[in-house]
Amino acid sequence: MRLDAENKLKNGEVKVLVATASLELGIDIGFVDLVCHIGSPRSIGVALQRFGPFRTLARRRSQSRFFPTTRDELVECAALVALHPTRRA
Repeated sequence: MRLDAENKLKNGEVKVLVATASLELGIDIGFVDLVCHIGSPRSIGVALQRFGPFRTLARRRSQSRFFPTTRDELVECAALVALHPTRRA
């Protein structure tokens, strides 16, 4: 099922994919328009792994969104955004 989901995403056959953190490990799916993260990734390294670098393809920028579920996660996510080297003001 995982391989099928990865291939469909790579081939542009699906517009949305909901996955656990295991999908991020060891795959290169190319350009993704938007990555959403429920909760806090807890560190900049993990956030960069999940969201990847902001890349430009056909004049588009990939975007990422945090959806914290607690106040503590909100503080962590705000700190991650503030510390991220490619964030836009």
